[in-house]
Amino acid sequence: MYLLTPTHPPEYSALAGEERAALWSYDVAANSWNYLNGSSGPIWSEGFCMVKVEGNLWVYGSSSSGTTELWVFMPEQSAWQRGEGAGASPPARKKHGCLAVGGRLFVFSGEHAAESLLYHDDLWMLEAVAGLLRPSTELVWTKLPTDALLGTAPTGRQAMGMAALAGNAYIFGGYRESTAAPVNEFHSVILPRILPAPQNFRKLLSSLYDWDTLEIPRGASVEVPTGFFLCYYSNPCHLRVSGYGTISSPEIHCRALDGCTGMELQSVHLTRTDLFLEGAPLSLFNSTVSSSGISVSESHMEVRSSVMLNCKVTPIRTAET
Repeated sequence: MYLLTPTHPPEYSALAGEERAALWSYDVAANSWNYLNGSSGPIWSEGFCMVKVEGNLWVYGSSSSGTTELWVFMPEQSAWQRGEGAGASPPARKKHGCLAVGGRLFVFSGEHAAESLLYHDDLWMLEAVAGLLRPSTELVWTKLPTDALLGTAPTGRQAMGMAALAGNAYIFGGYRESTAAPVNEFHSVILPRILPAPQNFRKLLSSLYDWDTLEIPRGASVEVPTGFFLCYYSNPCHLRVSGYGTISSPEIHCRALDGCTGMELQSVHLTRTDLFLEGAPLSLFNSTVSSSGISVSESHMEVRSSVMLNCKVTPIRTAET
């Protein structure tokens, strides 16, 4: 068990600095507490969250300056490291809920860092993404679209209980609204899954939820011999593909009128494929696109740390009436 407190042992207070949070571990067998702080760490502030991600402790919460910071404690090195997430990050908050599933950090709701009794109602995911164009990984924030959830999404609140079971998140209680009234509600949320992309690519698309990720292993290739339209099914749809493999298809259509909310390629190679997006955005991150055509209508395309070779991009603007 680990505990983060504002109190250091007397012999370490001067070294750690009174403003730094103190990290402790409890040894059940020895019935004793151990001080683990290391040489640095987060500034103490109320309302942070702490979870264990693949052997390390991740601490996420507001600082005394009103910003929200991520710190990682590595027990083997007994050292703190400041974490930085790429892309848009969550607004500053405190007293939020968080949990770790599959090596990813999920953050939900919480109170505005600068305004009491005003709550966020958003859900964010932080994950490590390895790029084709660089050997290392970087942490990337993704805002998950709760407005597209099937069912009723939980409203903004603070100090709620949050736990994970079988890949789902469960949220109970908390306080919300201007009176900070207690909430006696129970919600479950299907968290994003990482699914292996088989050769029968089109069949798997029928079971995807809005924020699931298809993962193509290194060296693998997924080729769909015929073109297809996304979201001809009952679930919301946002095609998200990651990995180090290759994907190709004559045509892939993503149309808002069909329920497609966008396409996102992370660390993949797309080749010999014509993409058509109507009212839905396209995002390329750490990817390569070759010998392909891209048509974007009534939307936008975001390209970060990616390379495009022998591609034709056609922004189509609809005339105003």
